Amino acid sequence: MAARNGTRSEVWFAAGVRTAFAKVDGPLAKLDAIALSVPVVRHMLGELANGHPDFCVWERSSPI
Repeated sequence: MAARNGTRSEVWFAAGVRTAFAKVDGPLAKLDAIALSVPVVRHMLGELANGHPDFCVWERSSPI
């Protein structure tokens, strides 16, 4: 995808769901899907040249 200034821009998609990968009463029990995604988003921001995205959508589409 070409940006307005002629340089190439990046588009990232990171999809995820809460799955049964840990015990229901384990250390991750109190974290919702958004809280679990924080490390992923932090890593993605760290990969950006200026550390700030031009546009971002971060949501939870249904309550868990």
